[in-house]
Amino acid sequence: MSIRQKAVSDDAVKILRVDRGDDVALLGYSGLGKTPKGKQPSEWMNNVLRGRNEPLERSLEILGGAISRQILKYLLHVPGMGNAAHVVLAPAFVAEKPILYTVKLDIINAKKKLYRISNERHETVGPPRRYTRIGIAGSGTPFIVTQRPKLIALLRLISKHEKGKITAFAVAREFAKINLEVAGKDNSVGPDCVVAWSYRRNGPLKLTPNFMGFKGLATATGHLSLPTNSNGTDMTAFMAVLFPSMMERMANLRAGKDGNLSEADQAAITEALNKLPTRPSEHL
Repeated sequence: MSIRQKAVSDDAVKILRVDRGDDVALLGYSGLGKTPKGKQPSEWMNNVLRGRNEPLERSLEILGGAISRQILKYLLHVPGMGNAAHVVLAPAFVAEKPILYTVKLDIINAKKKLYRISNERHETVGPPRRYTRIGIAGSGTPFIVTQRPKLIALLRLISKHEKGKITAFAVAREFAKINLEVAGKDNSVGPDCVVAWSYRRNGPLKLTPNFMGFKGLATATGHLSLPTNSNGTDMTAFMAVLFPSMMERMANLRAGKDGNLSEADQAAITEALNKLPTRPSEHL
């Protein structure tokens, strides 16, 4: 989160993973970092898509409508906010194809409350067919676009990982290095970051999607979760209920104790799960 071009907090997880059947997208964003009440847009986007098991592209359209109704009213009061006021960048695999989507809110005239919301699918047409490989958004964009050699080197690292020659950690650390360089050029960008990645379900690498937090170039310690919406279910809230009991069971097993939950504990977990909200909410 930044105010007047200065980072005032750097603990937000600005990514939401969205699964829809075999399709998957990682939604990152720039613009509104946190509401005055402390709600992060990644949490809010999860709430908007909760209970809605729509196809991925339709889910992004729903999100765009919600952004124009809710996030707009906050950004209209931010001095100097102009074009690309809030951008959701969504690299995705749809039917096994890599596709880049953007949901972009442009403020044309804040005083007159004129704005434009656009949902775009970035894909070349005609032979040879190529996919958009890099998407950039946020205040660090002017610096990043001048770093073509670094971006080419990053793509080569990704290619090596896809061939099984290097680990995902090596690629993630390079993303963190680029973020750290941007932070040195732009006061509104913090030095810490979260890097998330996914794979085609039927691709050559039979690995699970994952994410990693960085404090500068060091791996972040402590519990970190990636907000996830799977077929309309808020998995973040779901796991928040289950995680404490899972950790307790593991601790008991390590201590040689019974790892099974008591009937009372099982009932308490079921009750907590039943209380989780299942309907969409645009409240920001």
